Amino acid sequence: GGTHAENRSKSGIYEKEVNLDVSLRLRDLLEAAGIDVVMTRDGDYHLAPNVRDDLDKRVDMANREMPDLFLSIHTNRAENTDARGFEIFIPRDDSSAVRKAKIEAMSRAEIARRMGRSEIRTSREAERLAGAVLDLNEQREKILAEAIHAKFKRGLETEDRGIKEAGFYVIKWSRSPAVLVELEFLSNPAGERDLARSAHRTKLSQLLAEAVLLYFKRFD
Repeated sequence: GGTHAENRSKSGIYEKEVNLDVSLRLRDLLEAAGIDVVMTRDGDYHLAPNVRDDLDKRVDMANREMPDLFLSIHTNRAENTDARGFEIFIPRDDSSAVRKAKIEAMSRAEIARRMGRSEIRTSREAERLAGAVLDLNEQREKILAEAIHAKFKRGLETEDRGIKEAGFYVIKWSRSPAVLVELEFLSNPAGERDLARSAHRTKLSQLLAEAVLLYFKRFD
């Protein structure tokens, strides 16, 4: 949001506008179903003028709130205007240093809450259970990604680009199950036309909501 507005279609549609609109529709659907939703933004503004600082603030917010899932919503672009379709990303676990840093960042209170414990008594137990939190996150990320993939594959008339792993900053450093979704390519003429339509944005939010509710049903 705000000054971070690099992705723009030929007709002038900004990614930040699509992302926010779909996210607000999704929020309303989830809240109507009894889900508590925290938005990293609910208007056209940035959290910091520098992109890296902006991403840090989003990660800090997510880790402070300790949500049951962290969903990052985007629209894509490519130099090849033929590229289109949706993509779903889960964090790539390619560094023991990242895992170590996330474990060290968790307080005993956070670990206890995430694991449903009343307290954590020793440092050794804290380290072991923090590792268990991250292991559970990996399992749940795959389940959420698969639920979104199944809904999009059945409900959208576009290319299925699959579930992938990537080191995107906000999902890489989340200490909750985290999934990043690329809804469609704004750089593709057909994709741009779809994303411009209110009915299509509603469909995207409905499919995402259905997937999230399936995820929560799995872990009720």
